[in-house]
Amino acid sequence: MNAALRNASLSLALVLALAAAAPAADGLWLTLETQDPNGTPSTTQKWIDPAQTAIVVVDMWNWHWCTAFRDRLPELFAPMNESLEIARQQGIQIVYAPADVGVSNPSSHWAPTSYRTDWAGIPLTSTQSARPFAPGPGMPFAYSSGWCECNPNTEPGWPCPPGPGWTDQAQAINDGMAAGDLITDSGDELFSLTQARGIKTLLYAGIASNMCVWMRPFGMGAMYQDGLDTYLIRDLTQSFTGDHYNPDGNGAYGVLNANFTPVIGDQIVVNHYEQNGIATIGRAQLAGPLAPGPPTPTNLALGKSATSSSAWYNPGGYYQDADNAVDGLELGSYLSCSADTDYSPWWEVDLENMEAIDYITIFAHGGYSDRLTGATLDVLDDSRNVVYTTTLQDLWQQTIGPNGVINGRYVRISKNGVYLDFNEVEIFAPIPEPATLGLLAVGAALGLLRRRR
Repeated sequence: MNAALRNASLSLALVLALAAAAPAADGLWLTLETQDPNGTPSTTQKWIDPAQTAIVVVDMWNWHWCTAFRDRLPELFAPMNESLEIARQQGIQIVYAPADVGVSNPSSHWAPTSYRTDWAGIPLTSTQSARPFAPGPGMPFAYSSGWCECNPNTEPGWPCPPGPGWTDQAQAINDGMAAGDLITDSGDELFSLTQARGIKTLLYAGIASNMCVWMRPFGMGAMYQDGLDTYLIRDLTQSFTGDHYNPDGNGAYGVLNANFTPVIGDQIVVNHYEQNGIATIGRAQLAGPLAPGPPTPTNLALGKSATSSSAWYNPGGYYQDADNAVDGLELGSYLSCSADTDYSPWWEVDLENMEAIDYITIFAHGGYSDRLTGATLDVLDDSRNVVYTTTLQDLWQQTIGPNGVINGRYVRISKNGVYLDFNEVEIFAPIPEPATLGLLAVGAALGLLRRRR
């Protein structure tokens, strides 16, 4: 073999190897479990980057006024600590979030620890969601005063008199904390962490899955509204339900039912999550081997020139102008927003050339997704002819996937009525099929061969 051909063969092998190894980062493939309204289960695969993931441990208190619920809590201690240590080794951030124990108080015993002082390096960004302490729609066994999880047939003085009383996390949970962990009781702090560290996925553990895990300011409901991917680790949570009676039944404290147990209540709550669009995972998945993720599509809109009919002036001293929607920040306070005097607002990005578009994702302004209801999204070609159009919905995050790839240069969003605003617009090119990548690599190598002759 002559030198030129040998060098070309080596170049070809190198290019093919690089093409085959396109996804560089390793992460975890999760099996997300959901159910349809009839309870039929289904699963999907989701790849997460550990560096963009945090586990939030909610309200693992040292005491609870309901004796049966308090006695059941230690069942979580060992699996919780074991799973969190595995997650740390995988590179996942751990955030403890016990409410009502003064974590953020400067005089708290937590104040001088690194679990609190490390927050100093994280710029505070206010969350955009409403954050009521209220159950999600139809949440089973949503708390009402006057019942507890005890068995009314065996517990003297049932039901336990309600009251707080917790003063800290359980000591076993405190003992499991490690360097690099954080602790908070603030939704704003948790949201700020996601913005500062680029965290997109929050996995939730703790108590109670039908109350604080969903309802707290740092809970799943608020963070879901803020546009984060939130999943429940179903076997690292417990719900607050009943024993030998169903608290969701009729009557002062529900209906006596000898077959009803807290474990059954836990599963009913998990079913509610899965049937209402919130997927769950099992803790064993945290130990899964790290593996490459899927190829990352190219965001054609990132950093491109965007214009709008007007821009709202933020009292903070800056305009919410069009370029904010293509700056790569899917969440946060910098967004594109039209002026309050503009009743026919529009926004547009120029991709600079005709591009193949696979799908478009729009992140709404947190808490104001209704402002996108009925807005029109158009894709236009070089001559500004509309090649695709659709109507947007009231969703925190919506993906428009045309039936097949479309070719266009401009993407325009418009509406009739005041306030057109959203956080980000991402326009993705198709991912080349593996065979295409191979052909591109062969072409590159052959080009090297021709140049060497």
